[in-house]
Amino acid sequence: FDAAGVTYSTPLAADGPPTGCCLILVTEDGQRTMNTYLGASTLFGVADVDPDAIRSAQNLYLEGYLFDPPAAQEAFRFAAGIAHDAGRRVSLTLSDSFCVDRHREAFRGLLETHVDLLFANEDELCSLYEVDDVEVALKAVREDCELAAVTRSEKGSVIVTRTDRIDVPVEPVDRVVDSTGAGDMYAAGFLYGLSHGRDLATCGRIASIAASEVIAHVGPRPAVTLADLIVTAGTRIAPRAKSLIVTVFGDSLVPHGGRLWMGSLIQLMAPLGINERLVRTAVQRLTVEDWLRAESLGRRSCYGLTDKGLAQVDAVYQRIYAQTEPE
Repeated sequence: FDAAGVTYSTPLAADGPPTGCCLILVTEDGQRTMNTYLGASTLFGVADVDPDAIRSAQNLYLEGYLFDPPAAQEAFRFAAGIAHDAGRRVSLTLSDSFCVDRHREAFRGLLETHVDLLFANEDELCSLYEVDDVEVALKAVREDCELAAVTRSEKGSVIVTRTDRIDVPVEPVDRVVDSTGAGDMYAAGFLYGLSHGRDLATCGRIASIAASEVIAHVGPRPAVTLADLIVTAGTRIAPRAKSLIVTVFGDSLVPHGGRLWMGSLIQLMAPLGINERLVRTAVQRLTVEDWLRAESLGRRSCYGLTDKGLAQVDAVYQRIYAQTEPE
């Protein structure tokens, strides 16, 4: 832990059950079956909660695997209360659909009263709401939780808030070798993005990159430094909304009239990972900075490039596409 930069202050126990362990069997197609012994973690209770550690962190992460014993459930609620009193975010991972089946009502109650961010895969989410259609489950979770990130294997993931939905494409790998740890790495990447002030689309992309790395080899620990991997992919995961909007106007809209309704622009930018809030904020700033001009027609607003914006786009176009004589 120390070598990985992880703070771990729990002292060694003098007696009681040992640390938990897990035997994992991986098939040729990368799927796995786990035989888990939870060990000492089954005794986790309120007395084991460290209030100072919770207050010092931006995010509290609750692991659903520990939710079986009543003492652990009480510890979850106690820890979440400390986090919220300190202004921290509380996240929960459902961990396993069988665990959800055993404690569905308790999980729902925890979600509605103590959890800000839910992590789940589509099977776990469908189990939580007792439905077969993940779209129905996504609609339900938006009523119970401010933010949820739901993984869907090769279909990528879906991030939902009460008002927005972001579909995050899967990060491609040559071959899925071992899916162990994919959900954990997704959550880690997502929380990293949130704690560094990234927008939700970028958080989802970082999460996908982290998950894709761990499924490409045997074992749940990354084989490369994830920070370097994310930096390498930076041009894909962190497009600047303002720059991207100007590019879309210059490359695609100017040759076809040059103007677009705000609603149409929002729809156009969504597949590129720019949500409605970011579009509206970027357009407002570009208007103030004299890159875009607004034309109001009734209650609707239409936008186009200003003379300054056109001149800048033309200068960039000439730099990229201008032909030069060979020497």
